[in-house]
Amino acid sequence: MPAFSELIVNVLIGLFYTWFIYRIAERILNLRPQNWIRFLFFIGLFFASGPVLFPEELTGSLILLLGFFLLLLLVDTSSFLKKLSFVLIFYPVWAALSYLTENLGFVIWLYGFHEAMSPAAELALHSVSTALRIPFGAAIWYLIKKQIHISSFQFSKKLWCIIDLICLASFLGIIFLIYFADTDHSYLTWPPCIACILTNMGVLFVCSSFSQSLRTELELDMLRIQEGYYEKMAAEHEKVRKLRHDMRNHLGVLQIFLRDGEPAQAREYLSQLSDEFQTELRRFCEHPAINAVLNAKYQLAESCNITCRFYPQLPRDIGMDPVSLCLLIANTLDNAIEACRKIPEGASLSRHILLKARCENGFFSYYIENTKVNPVHEKQGVFLTDKKNAALHGFGLKTVNDIVRQQGGSIEISYTEDAFSVTALIPLNSSYPISHGI
Repeated sequence: MPAFSELIVNVLIGLFYTWFIYRIAERILNLRPQNWIRFLFFIGLFFASGPVLFPEELTGSLILLLGFFLLLLLVDTSSFLKKLSFVLIFYPVWAALSYLTENLGFVIWLYGFHEAMSPAAELALHSVSTALRIPFGAAIWYLIKKQIHISSFQFSKKLWCIIDLICLASFLGIIFLIYFADTDHSYLTWPPCIACILTNMGVLFVCSSFSQSLRTELELDMLRIQEGYYEKMAAEHEKVRKLRHDMRNHLGVLQIFLRDGEPAQAREYLSQLSDEFQTELRRFCEHPAINAVLNAKYQLAESCNITCRFYPQLPRDIGMDPVSLCLLIANTLDNAIEACRKIPEGASLSRHILLKARCENGFFSYYIENTKVNPVHEKQGVFLTDKKNAALHGFGLKTVNDIVRQQGGSIEISYTEDAFSVTALIPLNSSYPISHGI
């Protein structure tokens, strides 16, 4: 009966603790939306988040580590490195916390009661010590919920590898200390376990702060584009105001030409006057930030003799994170302009970009197509840049793909010998609480 009671208590504690761990994973990872997959992931977390670590024995915990990583490969849509980073950041925290709470009860039993406790007292002591995982899990969840505000950590592979090595080093440290610690002095491994928890959580929050600064830079870039757009708009309005003010004089000149029987001069003067009314700014859509981005890219494309056809049918409030949306459009347009510029002047293939976007039936749909002459290099589903310094380039399509995936959407990239296209479909939410993928 005590064994059954202990099992029930451990299961209940594990379920509460796993719930907080699941919420952390749900906020940071890009889990697949199917309910059965998420249920499978919850069950996997139930076993993986509380590995049993005893001095001089690590087999079970390492097997759980491998099993948890394999589970992530099935349920998460992030890149391989991001999955690995999540495991190396959080699994050591779970392992250290599991060891601390388990060993705390053992040390109290060994040194506090000198192994003289009734079965009921031992059950109560074990339950209380393991139940300490729940407030720890809740505290970590609360901190992450309050501090992790970004949609993704857009880091290079080298930086991800450095992060993984830092977390792996702390994990290996406690693993070896626990393995070589004798049972009577197992409490000596407590400081390394606490250090491992602080190190890995510190790494996570440093990554969050760094990514938040990157996001702030992106927001500032978008604001600069909008500021330039509004400044040009104000200049154009002033220009039109002056032309309207002088309209009586212009009409007088036209009347003189017509009265004197000089229609050719009147037509020429009217043509020049019409040119004065032309403006560089265009109103592509109602969304101010997107309109500013499209104007900036349109003028850049025009300066490169690229013909652009933009057909965005977007309201002022789309229901999607505006920074991610502008980043999606800006990156795909930059890639399209770069590809078009490689088409030689006077070639039979014209420089051309077609862009369509709209919101309909709860989805944001986006399509962009450009002509090209450069070959497309693809490796294991990843598009590689053909620029000389590949380490500093090639993030455009990767960023676009991450944005779409993190918003719960789908993306399709296709190409032919002379054309390249990107199609994205993203579900909308009026409050746009973006997913927080690591």
